Amino acid sequence: MEKEKGSIMIKLTNINKEYDNKKILVDINLEVQSDSIVGIMGDSGSGKTTLLRTISGLTRPDYGIISIDNVVVEHKKIYVEPYLRNVGFIFQDATLWPHMTVKRNIEFGLSKLSKDRSEIRTIEVMKQTEVIDFASKYPHQISGGQAKRVALARALAPNPRYLLLDEPLTNLDEKAKSMLLDLLIKVREDNECTYIYVSHQKEEIKYLGSVIYKLEDGRVFKDA
Repeated sequence: MEKEKGSIMIKLTNINKEYDNKKILVDINLEVQSDSIVGIMGDSGSGKTTLLRTISGLTRPDYGIISIDNVVVEHKKIYVEPYLRNVGFIFQDATLWPHMTVKRNIEFGLSKLSKDRSEIRTIEVMKQTEVIDFASKYPHQISGGQAKRVALARALAPNPRYLLLDEPLTNLDEKAKSMLLDLLIKVREDNECTYIYVSHQKEEIKYLGSVIYKLEDGRVFKDA
């Protein structure tokens, strides 16, 4: 399905989630436009990660409806697996496979492509994310900032339409944060990807030029 610029491509309706009788997400209603960057700000433990995991399909809500590209992917007995949602996910930690090289980590999600096509896409995304110079190294041989770029490359490799970023600048110094933010802006333009970016740092979200929401007491509000 070809996306129309400015159309609603991800829609959450009355999403609720509890853990141990504690309400984490309460009647979440959110619409994400195509070709946009949506920032969600909230304190630690406010439910930001749970919200992203719910959109991706890694966590199922207790009830509510999620639509992606005008297709319901979550509702009662309807459940579309994460790998079919056209969504990439970048976690707080890079979570790279320690026994694989940088290049192999990036190739990991391209197993359905032919060897030639996988090689072409892997090199393309390594160049975009500036990791090609250390492609043969292993995760323990690279810096934290480099590992974050590899995680970005791995998430982008399957060419997802949407990228969910869960506090991707965690544990980086100011220089590395600035470099990664600039890289995120650049690769989004190269890949025509819609971002949902969560953080407790408003400055990060504003730098990306995002539409900003606040997650508080399990509810989402448009930030003033």
